[in-house]
Amino acid sequence: MSRPKTTVMSYRDLIQQSNPAQSWWELAALLSLIRENGLRPQRVLEIGVHQGGSTRVWRAAWRPHQLIGVDSSHDVVFSTGLGLQMIYGRSQDVDVQRRVSDLVAPEGGLDFLFLDGGHEYDEARADWDTYVPHVRPGGAVGLHDVVAVPGPRRLWEEIRQGRRTAVFYDESSDGT
Repeated sequence: MSRPKTTVMSYRDLIQQSNPAQSWWELAALLSLIRENGLRPQRVLEIGVHQGGSTRVWRAAWRPHQLIGVDSSHDVVFSTGLGLQMIYGRSQDVDVQRRVSDLVAPEGGLDFLFLDGGHEYDEARADWDTYVPHVRPGGAVGLHDVVAVPGPRRLWEEIRQGRRTAVFYDESSDGT
């Protein structure tokens, strides 16, 4: 796989200041690819916010007008001022899915979806099946942990056929 044309180094400081759990290089490669494809996501959903590091990356890189986060833990820690519409609960719960739909539908679909929620296959598959239909034509989906974690890796193997895809993997991290 070739590297995105936009240098990943141009995103390094932005990402490191956001302190995400993911590898800065993997996120920089993803941001570069999205930029090269002419996308500037304005409606973003992240499943699995954790401590909000990648959420801060999306905010800093794109300044989206709608940023939605879903996480099962009420212990999610992130800085204020993100303009984040946070939904607490399991992403597979019907109430959470309804709340996401209520936020996304009036906006006409997502520009970017980042799936980093449950890491068991059934959870990853349910997130894919539930939230990808909310992505507008021409939008993008990021699926984390497709190299190092069996559940997301199995899902990746199933869904990648017939789609434009790229894998960014930093061997020193846990894999995007």
